[in-house]
Amino acid sequence: EGSISSDFVREVCSRAIAFNELFHLWKDADLSKLIGNMTKSAEQSWIAYLSSCEALSYMLEVQGGSLDPDDKHDPLMSLRMRHEASKAGARTHIKRLRVSLNKLVGSEEGRQLVKDAKERALRQIVEDNIV
Repeated sequence: EGSISSDFVREVCSRAIAFNELFHLWKDADLSKLIGNMTKSAEQSWIAYLSSCEALSYMLEVQGGSLDPDDKHDPLMSLRMRHEASKAGARTHIKRLRVSLNKLVGSEEGRQLVKDAKERALRQIVEDNIV
């Protein structure tokens, strides 16, 4: 009966170790997927931010260097407001993603992931002629 008990203990330990390994594989895959989705989201936010910055800069250039927010007859007002809102929203989203990434992977890797997302966004803007 003593050998059955030790065999049972060995089996339980073996299964617990296998379960633990499987759990860590699952958790790491889930974390990788989450980080991948977050960096994709950061890339999309960078595209929105950078394209809005460029559009606002162009509008400023077209209007001779002055954008009066109180000018009710500004033909570009709705477009300007949309790009200002897009820029502000994208900037806030990037900051939130950065904070979340810092918590998940550490500040150095989080900063690098956001930086890489910005570089990919810049390449996509150039390749797709977004601006």
